Amino acid sequence: MFDTIEIETDVENGPSSGEYQTKDLENCLHTYVLEDKRLYLKLYKYKPVDEKKRRHGLHFFESEYIGLSDTEFHGWLEIYGPYETWKLKFTDGELKECKLMESFAKPTGSANPQDEEQAVENETLKAGEVAYWSGDGGEYTVDEDDDAGYDY
Repeated sequence: MFDTIEIETDVENGPSSGEYQTKDLENCLHTYVLEDKRLYLKLYKYKPVDEKKRRHGLHFFESEYIGLSDTEFHGWLEIYGPYETWKLKFTDGELKECKLMESFAKPTGSANPQDEEQAVENETLKAGEVAYWSGDGGEYTVDEDDDAGYDY
């Protein structure tokens, strides 16, 4: 597992805005925000979902965002993005240094790499349809059966 680091605005001499992953924190699928050179943990409150309102027999809890907590992180943090890997040095909770460790070529075809992602998000499903990723590098498959063959 990993944790997610959200960077809202480009860091001077560091990573650009976007979503990154790390294995250098709690590895509990937490979400952190890098803002004003500080690393914050996003805090959520979880409430149980009434059994009659659960989707697919799952969905036991609903989350409610309650705020940010300063982690006061001290040390090196390696983050992985789609096009680059960075090492970030925090001292007494403040980001002091950024080192680019690796850079990857961005895909060609679109001037804006988010165009393709946005096109997928803009597609809508009809009522009762569920999209599944084939996992083989193919495309999403739309299925009328929202149970996807699972017995609950």
